[in-house]
Amino acid sequence: MTSSHNQLLNNSKNVREITRWMSLNGIPHFTRIWEPNQSTVKGCIQLIHGMVEHSGNYQHVGHALAQNGWITFMTDLIGHGETAKRTDTLGHFNNQDWNKLIQSQLQLKPSLALPNHLPSVVMGHSMGTFICQNMMKHTPHPFNGMVLIGPTYESSHILSLVLALFKWIKPFINLEAPASLIHPQIFGRYETSVHSRQTAFDWLSHDSTFVTDYINDPLCGMLPTYGFYFELCEGIISCFKNSYIHHAIPPIFIGCGDQDPVSNFSRKTHQLKRHLEKAGAPSVDLTIYKNDRHQILSSNSRSNVMSDIIEWLDHHIERSY
Repeated sequence: MTSSHNQLLNNSKNVREITRWMSLNGIPHFTRIWEPNQSTVKGCIQLIHGMVEHSGNYQHVGHALAQNGWITFMTDLIGHGETAKRTDTLGHFNNQDWNKLIQSQLQLKPSLALPNHLPSVVMGHSMGTFICQNMMKHTPHPFNGMVLIGPTYESSHILSLVLALFKWIKPFINLEAPASLIHPQIFGRYETSVHSRQTAFDWLSHDSTFVTDYINDPLCGMLPTYGFYFELCEGIISCFKNSYIHHAIPPIFIGCGDQDPVSNFSRKTHQLKRHLEKAGAPSVDLTIYKNDRHQILSSNSRSNVMSDIIEWLDHHIERSY
């Protein structure tokens, strides 16, 4: 592991927040760590953010989990945040970057040299839920639980047709160019799902402060490249096409807003639950949050969402470990 010196951001009574640079799979990653200032630690939680955002959007989540006894950590993913700023790849995936991303995330906990006896949970939002599910297909994986926030379910058959089209046009397009033909077809549907919208990103949350901060953040909401979408499509296909090792799937918590257009207003979340149960998950607990949109961790009801997650962790992870 290679890292620069730690930067202590916050040393409150209950939580110590640290940032550092870490080399994962040969790529420098900006990393945040939230450590409980208490003698009894319940376990470790690895957070994974969504598409075209970064770890800074999850500081309140890291603090809440650490305040309840969980060592919490996350990186800015390849193509995102400070990690991408250092390599000038913001909003872009190079060839095989999805596989590198999965390997990097699998290396994160061992690289932090955390105690092996502590139970571990992986928790992802949106695109991060695809990463979580891909990580579960590697044996061995270190996780005793999985939390999926704002996930969706996609037919691998349809995605395979889309990928075949991508591969056909791939030689004729600049993969580093902004995906101006693809992106509006996807995110335009999300935008128009909010009839009384004030901005193009109101579909994320009812919390106007969060939406404003997101819009004003140069590391959020950028137009991804064609290369980004090509790798993402392959990654999503691998979630729903390849088999799980049945005994390796841990207990799962799923949280979704009933006004989330990404999940077709929670309908696809129910499909995901059935998919995971069929794959052999020992338990899949699904909570649908009324009047919430896509980013329920930054919604007006975020405190209820966090309380439910912490209660689930205490019941399923501590008790089962």
